Amino acid sequence: MILLSITLLYVVFCTLWLHKNYNIVYTPQTSEDLAGIQAIRTGLFSRQFNVQSGGIVSSPTQVPSNSTKLSENKLQTNTITSLLAATPNLKDLTAFVTADMLVQESSTVLGPKADFTLSPDKPCTNATITFADNSTKGDCGENLSYEWGIYPIEGYEVLSVDDISKKVNVKFNQHGYYTVKLKVSNSCGTDEISRVVLVNSDSPQAAFSIDAINNTSCIGSDVSIKNESTGGSLEYRWSVSPDTDYTITSGDLTSESPVFRFPNAGTYDISLSVFNLCSNKTSTATQTVTVVDVPPPTVELLSRNVSYCGPQSIKFGIDTPNHAPAYSGTVTSYEWLISSGASFVSGTTTGSAYPEISFPNPGTYKVQVIASNWCGSSAPATQFITINPIPVAPVVTGNQSICHGTST
Repeated sequence: MILLSITLLYVVFCTLWLHKNYNIVYTPQTSEDLAGIQAIRTGLFSRQFNVQSGGIVSSPTQVPSNSTKLSENKLQTNTITSLLAATPNLKDLTAFVTADMLVQESSTVLGPKADFTLSPDKPCTNATITFADNSTKGDCGENLSYEWGIYPIEGYEVLSVDDISKKVNVKFNQHGYYTVKLKVSNSCGTDEISRVVLVNSDSPQAAFSIDAINNTSCIGSDVSIKNESTGGSLEYRWSVSPDTDYTITSGDLTSESPVFRFPNAGTYDISLSVFNLCSNKTSTATQTVTVVDVPPPTVELLSRNVSYCGPQSIKFGIDTPNHAPAYSGTVTSYEWLISSGASFVSGTTTGSAYPEISFPNPGTYKVQVIASNWCGSSAPATQFITINPIPVAPVVTGNQSICHGTST
């Protein structure tokens, strides 16, 4: 047996993860040495070591084709087991083996890890908020340098910076979402963390609108709510007066935007109260909705087909009887539909009651109008406009003779 002194070489580099990998490199002195090292067999080493002739294996999971795993070799298992038990970190290791070996330990040193705390953890406007460093230095053990950032760069003021930037005291004067960043560094490396922080208002405001024309709805129809309240982390409380004859078809009285339905005609007050953890008072807003029971409107265009010679700009109004729409019932909105090539002019649109429409080219155009109210829409009224091309006068050249009594 040959007594070998195994030297440990330490290569240290900074990273954010800690992992140790041991590599054994041997130089066979004789054929007997090579045969002996290939005779080693132990399952204990198979997860940690590789043996390669004439070089260092960089990773146990990347074994060159000319290397041999120790688990595939033969030697006394108790020798290897005793060796590891005595020196589990492979430091100051001396052992009897059959070839000169060099053991290299590659240690990955833990770098700094950025972290911070927030107090209170649910911040409010116009109150002092403390961002405190909670980073770790890593294996270097050196003090950290700090770099704080809050974005957007408006809506707050920095009150103080304590303990060489370890703590930053801030007061926000606008509620909303802010991104807070902390960057830490030392000789082991640099790390950065960012978090989105919701700052709640200390004065929440209730506001909402009703998704209905003039806050009017038809009986049995859904009344949708658009919640426009501000403040952050809000809680909602809805109420209806009178507190009868309605149902909630979506959500409930604590939802952000419930949907109501009223089966009977009448006037109802819908109220919203909001509050949050930052406020000691409640903000309330109220809207009135009118529920009606009316039939859908009707509309007619008395002339079905109208023809013109040459381009036309036609007003569909009471002053043009061939094109005047006849509306009946309560109308709250209009929709005009026209064929491709025609266009609305003189500031009128598809939603006008009496639009003006241009027909610039020869052809037949389809025009339709639909009238609507809270309880439904009319059937479309249709008219066809035909634009005929302007006739071209014949051109007569030279002298022409005709007989008396004949026509030209």
